Amino acid sequence: VRLPYGYWLFGDRPEFCPGVSSVEYVDKAVGWAAAHGIKVVLDLHGVPGSQNGFDNSGESHKPPFGDASLDAAAWLAEERVNVTMGVLAKVAARYAGDDTVVAMGLVNEPIGFSFSGFCDANCPIPREQLVSYYERAWAAVRVVNPRVVPVLDVSFRNNVWDVLSEEGAPWRAAGAMLDTHRYHGWWPRGSEVPQVAHLRRAGCGAHGDIRAMDRTALPTLVGEWSLAVTDCMTYLNGMGQAASLTNPSACGRVKCPETFGRLPPWARGGGGARPQGAVGGPDEDGMCPVDPLTAPPGPLDFDEFYARFAQYAMRGYEASRGWFFWNFKSEVGDPRWGFLDAHDAGWLPDTLDGFKPPVADCKSSDAMGLPWDGLLYTAVASVLLLLLSLPCCAAVACGWDCSAASGAGRGQGSFTQMLGNGDTPRASAGSHAGGAEPSSSVVELTGVHLPAASS
Repeated sequence: VRLPYGYWLFGDRPEFCPGVSSVEYVDKAVGWAAAHGIKVVLDLHGVPGSQNGFDNSGESHKPPFGDASLDAAAWLAEERVNVTMGVLAKVAARYAGDDTVVAMGLVNEPIGFSFSGFCDANCPIPREQLVSYYERAWAAVRVVNPRVVPVLDVSFRNNVWDVLSEEGAPWRAAGAMLDTHRYHGWWPRGSEVPQVAHLRRAGCGAHGDIRAMDRTALPTLVGEWSLAVTDCMTYLNGMGQAASLTNPSACGRVKCPETFGRLPPWARGGGGARPQGAVGGPDEDGMCPVDPLTAPPGPLDFDEFYARFAQYAMRGYEASRGWFFWNFKSEVGDPRWGFLDAHDAGWLPDTLDGFKPPVADCKSSDAMGLPWDGLLYTAVASVLLLLLSLPCCAAVACGWDCSAASGAGRGQGSFTQMLGNGDTPRASAGSHAGGAEPSSSVVELTGVHLPAASS
């Protein structure tokens, strides 16, 4: 399982919830995992200054809590890096004698794209600067816990890490792994993209991408993936933010969880004045937005599509050293973001032991076995959808509200993301740090080990 934590873990940071410690819950999670023979990857999700401006870093740079500007190098200032190194070393030492913790992610999703109106300076973080941070972070960990494997996030850039395998680099000797995140949820109007495009990318694209990274740089794991095809999920883009690449009217709605009762009235659909810049979230009936409740256009019905999507994704990600589904259980019930709910929907097998997912015929037909004219339709339709989305994307880049034109609110992302490179931000799930062969697949926070299918 992959367990995220922030630099405020020990409750000793005066600028972030001073006196409120959460390390006891990490101890419990590691203990529960140990009791069931499950291994744990501890992933540093938040650092002082924020490595990406996302709310999951602990510091949002978007309204209503932030000013929608980010200096991507702020977290690398010496005084902040010193704090980060201290946290990494303290966590590594705490679990040095516990072989349940097998790997440590050195930082999650440092920003690797440039987008005007969101990241205003030093974007993207230069690769060399990030490598220098990784070397320093691993040195801090290694001195107290040389047993764990270092995990290096690719920062939304898959194909620039050959430098890590050069002569003299410390990474292969340390057993280091790259961490790539694979999402469909930030495709422009992803629910309108034909089924075959999603399936072909999952069934035909992922395997080759991962193998290439493994061959040219370092062994690679898929640290996060989900079955979402839009960014509709409640507050997925941040608290007080709506879907930015999907018309909100296309999103589905489900009953909000009771835990939302702890939120301020405006954030749970209870009325009252909203903070300036706050959009989206639950409606006045207490219904929360989720991915559309219908399948993307194509011949498969809702359950058939998502079951096939899951099978093709698992097949592709088995090329990696392990994969993590984000998440074990989503607070707002949507199987696209919840492993248990996806299993209960029949989209996932009970176990991967002996499970052999279908193999897409990527040479002579499209991902669903349809003739090439079906793929041509997909390509044309996808291009048209992209072109329709670009005016809104340009408006977002300039800081305008384009909701009247497309139903999308102010957004975050990058034109690289919008062009569908597949390594878009968000969320995290679990994985096993493996050896030379692809490792067993593990689902984050499930407490259930799922052996890998034969590749």
